[in-house]
Amino acid sequence: MPVQSLFLGIAIQEDVDGNLDLGFNSHDGTYTIDFKVVRLEKETYANGNGDSDAEARAAALADFTVSRLKKYQEEHLYKFVGAGLSKKLVEMSPELPSKIWLELDAVPLVLDPVLSQSHPTRTRLHPTTVDEVADMMVRKCLL
Repeated sequence: MPVQSLFLGIAIQEDVDGNLDLGFNSHDGTYTIDFKVVRLEKETYANGNGDSDAEARAAALADFTVSRLKKYQEEHLYKFVGAGLSKKLVEMSPELPSKIWLELDAVPLVLDPVLSQSHPTRTRLHPTTVDEVADMMVRKCLL
């Protein structure tokens, strides 16, 4: 069976309790194919005291993201060729772009979700939800 090439947008949002919401958006170049928001609970990367270690969180975030993407590719016979990653996501997990390149063979692009000022009809400069940011990342990746 042929494998379909897709582009990917990934964004992150942290809640007040330290849980992480990851937004995923896949696009075929014409249409959005799929999107999902997944929660990574603080307990999965916190130490025994319940405190989060930045290095442990970064590693857990990279491992979790890549494993979810591998599983998705295998289940749906897709191949991600490019991944737009929000700047905030890469700040939280600096090893994620290289892990995506190494393990998924997809080109990672670190992108800023701020809209350009050249759109005078837009009143909001920042997307508000993690799925909106992921959608913006995949569209910017396509460009």
